[in-house]
Amino acid sequence: MTTPRPTGVSALVGMVPPPAAEAPAPARPAAGGLQGQEWDDFAIGELVGVGGMGEVYRAQQRSMARTVALKVLPAAVGDDPLLAQRFANEARAAAALASPHVVAVHACGRHQGRCWISMEFVAGGTLAGLLDRRRAERRPCTPPEAIAFALQAARGLAAAHAAGLVHRDIKPGNLMLAADGRLLVADFGLVKVAGQESLTLTGSTLGTPLYMAPEQARGEGVDARSDLYALGCVLYELLTLRPPFAGDSAEVLVFQHNYAEPELPRALNPDVPQDLQAVVLKCLQKEPAERFADAASLIADLERLGAGLAPRSAVFAPGRIGTGAAEALRRRAGRRRLWPWALAALALLAAGAALWWRWDAHKDELAAVRRRVAPLAQAQP
Repeated sequence: MTTPRPTGVSALVGMVPPPAAEAPAPARPAAGGLQGQEWDDFAIGELVGVGGMGEVYRAQQRSMARTVALKVLPAAVGDDPLLAQRFANEARAAAALASPHVVAVHACGRHQGRCWISMEFVAGGTLAGLLDRRRAERRPCTPPEAIAFALQAARGLAAAHAAGLVHRDIKPGNLMLAADGRLLVADFGLVKVAGQESLTLTGSTLGTPLYMAPEQARGEGVDARSDLYALGCVLYELLTLRPPFAGDSAEVLVFQHNYAEPELPRALNPDVPQDLQAVVLKCLQKEPAERFADAASLIADLERLGAGLAPRSAVFAPGRIGTGAAEALRRRAGRRRLWPWALAALALLAAGAALWWRWDAHKDELAAVRRRVAPLAQAQP
């Protein structure tokens, strides 16, 4: 990239030049093939992660004498000026976040046609790694551990949502564990900026089916409550060592998220308190309007649980605990039953409209005929 080098949040503005200004791109490297390369201010080290929105490398930023995580996006982003600009806009929005529970974005740019983003390097693994170890030990998180993890993630999401950002891919692999014990929300690769189109690639999956909110799985609009649903899935897994739903295909998972009840956490882990189970199920409501209204409401209930108090928002009537699957199925069945009636009504309306048009088109002619036959009706034999 040409100088000056991007070295901070302010450098994100305008740091994605049009492809015409770039040198011809070399052959695309294989996954992990950037190790050892020099990209402007960065010396690229080992590959530390691969996802649908690119590869992440440990890198040294020489000008700042610091270790960073350098995310290199798929070639399709750099090849499309519109996608590249959207990437810059969304990276700029993520960089504006200031929270101890969000991985900081430092800068973004392009190198020989490849878009990159420089982020805080978190040397502590992910919640996914912790869950793998706990599964091997058959030892779920204790309720206080799970509450602490969910509380930190919710605080990170609260900061993002306050800035108009929806993450759309909350899962254990995107929740980083720092050496100092902090949990940080990472990878805003699918982030949606309120009021804007989101950076997506043709054919790519938006989100991860194991943790995807029903409305997101249906391809409908998402908002902050969609992130809270996904966080509820993570909290369920921390307590039970399994996600709320399992299936051998994305289609099966989509159906379950929309129309199936998960097994109650207490049925899988009797150590889960009733009140914590209620918070989990409040997050997992099928209808967004039935979930926590925002991250602040979830934080308030988690803090109350941590203090030994009952939740205020996650309250269910006796015998009514669940996520609303039966109601969702009834609504779906009702819509399906209404289709034949709706089609019949449309057919009748179309027929009526045609008859009216014919009558309107010939009403003058009919009036003339009536005037001619009127004397005949009055004639005497």
